[in-house]
Amino acid sequence: MSSNNNFYDPKLVKELVNQEVEIQKIKGISSTRSSITLPKEVPWSRTNKKTPYANIFNNPHATLKLDPFSSFKEQEAARNNSKAMDNETKRKILIGQNTLVSRLPKYEVNKIKIYPYNPGEIRECSVVNINNPSKESGLTHGLFDDRMGAIKRGEICVTCNLDDKGCGGHQGYIELPEEIVLPIFKKKCILTLKCICPFCGDLYINEKFFKALNLNKVPKNKLLQVIAELSEKFLWKLHGHGVARHIYENDFRGSRLLFKVDSGKDEEDKKYIRSIETIKKMFTLPSKEKFALLGYTGETQPINFITDVITCAPSCIRPPAMVNGKPMDHPMTTLYSQILTRKIKIQSHTGSEVDRETQLDSLYTDIEAISMGPEKKNGVKRSLKESGVFKELGSKRGSVRGGLMGKRVDYNSRTVAGPGYDLNTGEIEVGEFCCKILTVPVIVWKYNRDIVIKKYKEGGYKAIVMKLISNKGAFTITENHIKNYTPEIGDILVRYIDDGDFVLGGRQPSLHAESILGFNLKKHKWSTVKIHGSNNGCFNADFDGDELTIHVLQTYNAMVEAMTVMNFKSHVMNIQSSRPMMGMSFHGLIGPFLATKTWTIGNKQLEVTIPNERWNEAISLISDTYRKESLEERLIRHNIPLRSGRALFSVVLPTNFTYSGSGLDIIDGIIVKGYMRKSNIGTSDLSLVQILAKMYSYKEACRFITEMQKLADWFTMWHGLSIGYRDFNINRKEIRKRIKKNLNRMQIEVFNLGPRPKDPTKFFFWMRSMYGILGKAKDEANKIGVDCLKPNNPLVIMGKEGCGAKGSEANTAYAIGSLGTQYVGSNIPEYELKNGTRCYPFFVSNDVAVESIGYIPECYMDGMNIDSSISHSAASRITLIDTAKNVSKIGYTHRRVEKSLEPIRISWLGTVTSTDGKMFQPIFGSGFDIGKSMRVKSVRSGERMFFCNFEDEANLLCRIYERKNFGDDFKETKNQKIETPFEKFVNKNGRRPRCSELFAN
Repeated sequence: MSSNNNFYDPKLVKELVNQEVEIQKIKGISSTRSSITLPKEVPWSRTNKKTPYANIFNNPHATLKLDPFSSFKEQEAARNNSKAMDNETKRKILIGQNTLVSRLPKYEVNKIKIYPYNPGEIRECSVVNINNPSKESGLTHGLFDDRMGAIKRGEICVTCNLDDKGCGGHQGYIELPEEIVLPIFKKKCILTLKCICPFCGDLYINEKFFKALNLNKVPKNKLLQVIAELSEKFLWKLHGHGVARHIYENDFRGSRLLFKVDSGKDEEDKKYIRSIETIKKMFTLPSKEKFALLGYTGETQPINFITDVITCAPSCIRPPAMVNGKPMDHPMTTLYSQILTRKIKIQSHTGSEVDRETQLDSLYTDIEAISMGPEKKNGVKRSLKESGVFKELGSKRGSVRGGLMGKRVDYNSRTVAGPGYDLNTGEIEVGEFCCKILTVPVIVWKYNRDIVIKKYKEGGYKAIVMKLISNKGAFTITENHIKNYTPEIGDILVRYIDDGDFVLGGRQPSLHAESILGFNLKKHKWSTVKIHGSNNGCFNADFDGDELTIHVLQTYNAMVEAMTVMNFKSHVMNIQSSRPMMGMSFHGLIGPFLATKTWTIGNKQLEVTIPNERWNEAISLISDTYRKESLEERLIRHNIPLRSGRALFSVVLPTNFTYSGSGLDIIDGIIVKGYMRKSNIGTSDLSLVQILAKMYSYKEACRFITEMQKLADWFTMWHGLSIGYRDFNINRKEIRKRIKKNLNRMQIEVFNLGPRPKDPTKFFFWMRSMYGILGKAKDEANKIGVDCLKPNNPLVIMGKEGCGAKGSEANTAYAIGSLGTQYVGSNIPEYELKNGTRCYPFFVSNDVAVESIGYIPECYMDGMNIDSSISHSAASRITLIDTAKNVSKIGYTHRRVEKSLEPIRISWLGTVTSTDGKMFQPIFGSGFDIGKSMRVKSVRSGERMFFCNFEDEANLLCRIYERKNFGDDFKETKNQKIETPFEKFVNKNGRRPRCSELFAN
């Protein structure tokens, strides 16, 4: 059992128990405690497996008649006659069924109770006793008895009189030769037994200790485990039955639970079998009020863990399948057949007791396999390995997750994603091939009836569900329908998806809420799904083969949700990190950077100038607004060239927008200083997207992104940017000289450091010095790209020093400088060869060369030798393996987090509560929109999260005041310094004044 010490203090528990024991000795409670008489336990050994019962013929099930045909011939004949119903009768039953279903009341389920049935309830809920292992269809008391439901197409169930589509199946039950503990409750059974005293039948825990140890604060799913651990370690001393205690094994051995008696003496530990009869008696002695201390507060009681009957799943749940043209039984059917066969052998057994015990163990294993699946052994078929009720429901390949969730739902499509350059924010393009398959329903109302009828006459709908005969399902609309029928209010018409429909677009795995959002659909002729470039942050997509899933909504409630709370335009900000979820990327970063940066040509600082014809072409991409009309006036006011790149990208900014940060200054919506890059138009903190969303609206931020992307794509295509071999092969002599100088310096430092010591303390300081040398060398290598490449080099333009679209200083160093140290995991390669004196076989022992610790002086441009290639492969292999392992681990961890948060919901009162009534917040987010908070810098507190940046708000308000009171041409003048009398005299006479001259005036 895992330790639960974080829920209690062992020292405190031990002290409380000792005090209680002393009190009991003084009061004499131990001598008056009553005891119970339990059946004598039988010793267990590997050669002697006797159980408490002696005569197998005392089993009441042994006299059960095995041949079912003689006593049920009449019932079977009557049932066969009932199948001979004509089609008219079936049709009447179907109409009556639809009528009844339509009249059923609708209820909202607030809570679901799940608890195990006792044997009596199982028999009462079942329709047939299964005692024949035959798999023949329709055989009475067989595995496919007709009373268990209809499985063939058009067949009517004899139990509920519904067809195969309406009948959900009816369970049967199988009598067992003796009582067992249900396999899924084995752990719970052992933990409960550890809490019960085997001598008096009372719980070790009581209300006094329950309150003293604050066990009411322990989570419900951990309460029983914590109390069992406390009882086994400390609380057993409270019962004065001597020092002996029963120590249970942590799992069953087959169908048996073993325990040993700890008498405190150095004796050989004998193991005994805790019989089912004893377990059942121990579970009946404590009252429900006492079991409530262990967490059994509902319908579930420990006595329900023991049964002599198991359920048999309905026939429709385990239908046979065709594999390679041959019928194959469902794995559950195979297990049921094995259970019935073993049951018959046990009931008719007359041989040795050991053989009977073996059959009982096999029977229990098969029963456990129905719930949990068979044991993982070689030779077990794959179909059996994936069987079991829990695996069928909860595993990734099970019915729920494998067949009902994710991409396996109806009305969806999945294909490769690509960029949509002509899309607006919040739009998604889907191929015409998918649009000719996916459909949406349209309900006829009095408000849309005329429009629907017009489109219906034009052949715009695929199918129709008529209200008067809805039980017949949907009819494919033909010319005959169009001529002879007019849609009425209440009819449902089905049409193909079209432009303007709202759909959901997402990418698996859904790691956060923004992984699936609502979009406005557009059709195109290609086979891919196209999204706006700003969506990459939401889906973590980079268009290298990533696939997106489109979900077509079928209800109006879902459509409204996609248009509002799930809409892409409502998720501009990421509430998790309080930074923009969407921003410029790829061309959206390259174009604005090239246009707004001032370039040095010779000794001149020049800006990008756009010809008039091209200027008009670019401006036409933006909708006509006041921003375009007042652009020239604002440009002249701030002395910005009218046809410059800064002027072009100023047209997308609000006319009263003021911004200062990340090397960019904007006044009156005009870029007056700096240039655009990832830090101010991407998804960084305090970027233009965040400021616009905060100071204006999410709609304004989406408009800015859409128009900025259009201008960026246009400018990039007009200006152009390409990268080739010549861009890498620049200043190679200077670069090699710097690399060689850096390598020689590092080699001297490593040589002075000496070989790797064996003493742990010296090795610690040796490694710290080594990492310092390697870190310094890495910093020097990263400066190569900045120092040796010109600012107009494409590597610099796309890198971190430029627009930030792709790459960094380290990537540039790998390409043209050196690859540097290759870390295996997070450390340098370990010396594991030749008694720990070298890391690779091609180096000598105790080599002090930098290459011997995984340093690669070459780059991708020059190529690597064999030694460097092996070092690089060793580091890459570990990284790839860790990535492959962590993908599944992160996914499973995220699933566990999701499942733990599923009970939390927002109630109709607006409070954040769980399904059991616990309140976490009186109102979601305590009334604050976390997405609108931002990082604010202050002198006293430094950087912190706040909901308002007073400096930006003050600048905006001051600018509005200046334009309102002093006009648009007002420019802030610098405050004139007031001169002192001393300064006035010096400025006037050119010398310092005497005291008499200074005070004379």
